[in-house]
Amino acid sequence: MLVQGFLYQNQLNPIAELDGNNRTVSRFVYASKANVPDYLTKNGATYRIISDHLGSPRLVINTANGSVAQRIDYDVWGNITQDTNPGFQPFGYAGGLYDQHTKLVRFGARDYDAETGRWTAKDPIGFGGGDSNLYGYVLGDPVNWGDPLGLLKENASGHPCDIAFGLCQNNSERLYDKGYQGESNDLYKGCLGASIMCKSAEAESQANPFAKHIIYFPPDKNRNGGGHVTCWFGVCYFTPPSCDPVGEYPPKK
Repeated sequence: MLVQGFLYQNQLNPIAELDGNNRTVSRFVYASKANVPDYLTKNGATYRIISDHLGSPRLVINTANGSVAQRIDYDVWGNITQDTNPGFQPFGYAGGLYDQHTKLVRFGARDYDAETGRWTAKDPIGFGGGDSNLYGYVLGDPVNWGDPLGLLKENASGHPCDIAFGLCQNNSERLYDKGYQGESNDLYKGCLGASIMCKSAEAESQANPFAKHIIYFPPDKNRNGGGHVTCWFGVCYFTPPSCDPVGEYPPKK
């Protein structure tokens, strides 16, 4: 018997929680993060969801009176150590959908088990996810990385397009400081062009989730920096050059 359901706006983001009779329990509003809402409305009240850099909800606050409706604490792998109001809202560790009964967290294509720090199924894209362990979670670094798609790790320190542009810009400034002014200007133009394409690719990916876009950010003359951003299923993630198998720009076919 169905007791809970979700209405999705795309392949990843639920915009409403439903009960067993398909009646709306709560609605979700996304703003600052792609993988977890900033607000929810429930029983006529509006709540602000305060989440950490990974997207894990920490506090749910009633916007009318400032009272804390829910507080959640986690250990480094996502095990819940404190939950003052279990089931009040469905989002859990790193913004995934938390199942109170199994304690699994759903991220896109797979379920994550915080007790073991592993996925419950193999990576659907195999070794294309960048990990030789097809059940491994974010290469054993859950503090700095997340995986909202259940396919590939994503840097948790900011928007992937902005991260890549920042590194690319730093490389052009370093070249300028060393006297390579012409090359510095060319690199900066390449960084800027890639950044514009990156934001455009994100919008196109949201409109057509099955269209995969890869934007390469150029490295400097010594092949420092670079990397690429992939937008897929409406979400972008950054792959640094250290994770590229050959480090080519663009990579050889």
